Order: sequence, then C-alpha cells, then structure tokens
Amino acid sequence: MDNKVLTQMTQKKAVVFPLILLLAALLWATGCAADEASAGSHVALVGESQGSVEWREPDGNEWQPLNGEQELAQGHAIRTAADSHVWLTFPDGSKTLLGPDTELTIVELHVDENEDRRLIRLEQVRGESRHIVLQQDVAQNVYEVRTPAGVSSTAEGAFAVSAHDEAETRVAVTSGLVRCDSGGEAYPVTAGKMVSLRAGETPQAAAFLVYGQGQVTEMGQVWVISGRPFVVDNGAIVSGDVTLGDRVYVEGHVQEDGTLVADLITLDHTRPALVVPREQDDDLIFVSSDDDAGECVTHTGTVTRLEDNAAILHDGTVVNLSEAADVDGEVALYSVIMVTTCFDDEGGETVRVVVLEEAGDPIDEDTQQVTVCHVPPGNPANAHTITIGRPAVDAHLAHGDFLGPCDEAWEKDDWDDEWDEDVDDAASGQVTICHRPPGNPANAHTITVGEPAVDAHLAHGDTLGPCGNGNGGPGNK
Repeated sequence: MDNKVLTQMTQKKAVVFPLILLLAALLWATGCAADEASAGSHVALVGESQGSVEWREPDGNEWQPLNGEQELAQGHAIRTAADSHVWLTFPDGSKTLLGPDTELTIVELHVDENEDRRLIRLEQVRGESRHIVLQQDVAQNVYEVRTPAGVSSTAEGAFAVSAHDEAETRVAVTSGLVRCDSGGEAYPVTAGKMVSLRAGETPQAAAFLVYGQGQVTEMGQVWVISGRPFVVDNGAIVSGDVTLGDRVYVEGHVQEDGTLVADLITLDHTRPALVVPREQDDDLIFVSSDDDAGECVTHTGTVTRLEDNAAILHDGTVVNLSEAADVDGEVALYSVIMVTTCFDDEGGETVRVVVLEEAGDPIDEDTQQVTVCHVPPGNPANAHTITIGRPAVDAHLAHGDFLGPCDEAWEKDDWDDEWDEDVDDAASGQVTICHRPPGNPANAHTITVGEPAVDAHLAHGDTLGPCGNGNGGPGNK
C-alpha cells in the first residue's frame, strides 16, 4: 500500500480506559415506572463506577465525592479522575459511559411518554463518553451531546464522543445515524464511520474506522503495527514513550485511497476500542483489545462485492467468509461490517465479522443504477437522494455518501427544529449549481454548495446555475 510522506508527529496527552470497565454494562437498565413515576422521568441513575468520581449541584462550585448509587437531575454535573469511569442510566434505558478524565453536565433531562417526548441534552467539557441510545416512539425525540467543537445528536443508535481539546471532537458511530454539527452545518455519520468536528469549521467527510492492538515493528512517518502500515502525522495523539517492539493500542481511519491514518496510539494495548457496545439479541457486544486475542486489527467498511467465501469492501479489502470465520449476522451486498483479524504467536489467524448495519440491495437490476444519499462536500446540509452507476458507488461511499435514500435516514421529522432552519444562501456564501452525478448524468439536479466546493464540482462536469436555466440540464429536481 502506498503511503504519503507526512510531517513529524507530535505527542499529546490522551486518556485510557481500563479493561475492567467492559464488565460494567452486562446488566442493562430497563427504564422507569410510569406513575408519579414520571418523577423518575427527570432523573438519571449513577451506576457502576471505578476510581474517583465526583458530582456537583446545579450552579454549584463545590465537587462532592460519589457515594453509592445516586440520582442526578437536570443541571447536575459529574466528572471522573484519571483511571476512573462511571455509567449513567437514563429513564428510557439509554446509557452513557464516562471514561477517565471526563466531565459532563446534564443540561436537559425530560423523558415522558405521556407528553410524547424524550429530551436528553448533555454538555461534555472534555474526555471520552460512549452512548447507547434506545429507540423511543415519541414525537419530540432528542438525545444530544455538545462539546466545545460541535454537537452530536441521534434519535437511536450507539456512538462515542472523544473531546481531548476544545478545538476538535471525534465522533465514532457503531449503529444508527448520528447527526454532527460544527460551523453551522450538520453532517450525517452512519455506522462504522468517524468524523472530526472542529470549532467554527464545516464537518469533513466521514471516514471508515480502524482500531486494534499489536506490536510496533517500524516507526517514522509511517508506523507498522501488527503488520499494518499507519501514517502518523501531526494530528495523531501519541501517549507514552513508544519504542520499537512495544505493544500498543491504535485508533484511526481509512482514507479514500485505502491508506490507514492513526488518530491515537497508546502504550495501554488493553484499551477498549473507540466504538461503543451495541444491542443485539438482548446481549451487549463489545469490541476490545484482549491480551488473549494476540495481535488484532479491526476495521469497518461497506460490502461492495460478494464472491465465493469472500466479501470485498469499499476500500478493496478482501474478507474471508469461509467456515473458519466467526460471522455474526448475515453479510449481504452493501451491508456495513466490522472485521477483526487476530494473529497468535504461531502465526495462526482468526477472523471475526460483525454486521453493524444490514442493507437491502439498492440496485435497480434493469438499469444497474444504485440509490445513494449524496452528501455534498462543503455543504452537508444539502444532502439529497441520487442514483448513480454501479462503478461510481465506491467513490461516493469513500467521501461520506451512504446507501439508500436520504428520506429514510437523513431527512427525519423527529430531529430538533434547530436542524431545519433555512440558510440564507447569499449570506452564507452558497453557490447554486447543476450537479451531474458521475456515472448518471441523466439525473442532473440543482443543488447549492459552499464556495470552497465549487471548483471540485465544476471539475467533474457540474455547471453554474440551476439545471433549468439553459445549461443543458433536464430541469430542477
């Protein structure tokens, strides 16, 4: 694999999770009673914890040590020290895990089926949190995590929020759809992907996740960890004095050309993966870096081809689906899967595949066209449904589009009204163009994009102005 030569890495502080925290979630909260029991609809229960955990009254200045089971209400804050963690369970059964050196405030907490709403708004000052948000059949449905760099919101799903400094927040999604906002624009992040939010900047395209642990056999601008090359640039967080031969934990993402880029490297190789547990068949499935598993690397991707005993992902990775592989779920065309490959000391290999998101085949067999939700680079708020030729699918997935129509996953009625505010194109530097999807120019349609994205669109055949304005397009769609 070709890797770009990038600048020197810098070391930054990172926090680490102890492996024992994985045991804390094996008991699943089942919600609250429904009598005056709605008093419980405004209270979060503090559950399993380890190390030093403190809480603070609304508008209070003094932090108090956590003693036994405790209830937190709107306005309460909670924080953990290094090597500490704590679970919170909300009235609807949704759960939040605060990792080490993390501070979080419950800004709003109101769960009431009678009032047809679930409003949970959290403010994370720093650190790492992991969220399991259960489905709720209510009209007003908001679960939101705000950091100094942006906001992440979902109606149902599982995701992790990592905010090591005020300038940047990483959001990784295990299941469902999470809507991320920074710089005044929202961006949809689907299962198996990660996006970086920077204060005042439009979110960049989401990238597929890669993570795991192994021995460092090469270092430099490219590190080799468990046999996989990772580019390590100035954006990487390196914790500890890592030297050749050390076993480390790594989190990163896959670039469009297949290059692996490290976001976090730490000497604590038992650290659980960035992704959070997900609910399946009433059991919680964790991804962790277990000593007994040997050298392991996990990454996610979308299945774009199926062959005999193999699945080929969007980045060209070939996944072995023979009887030797442990497959959880049905691997189908365009499903999103999480693949963990482990090597033991004798060189043996085990493969574990977990289906994160099932996906029906969006191909029209008569025309070989594929339906995708297109998220324009530089203007994610203008996501819209298009159909493209089969050869163009991989490129669209790589820059943040996802399979299926937007109206089933992106244009949801149950998002908070703040997401639906109209944007004044002239005031926000938006440009109207006629977009001709690569591989399907017959589906040309009018979109608006941010000024920085105009050149890229014009380069692949789009034209300025609306499609129905004499530029050869078939008219607005």
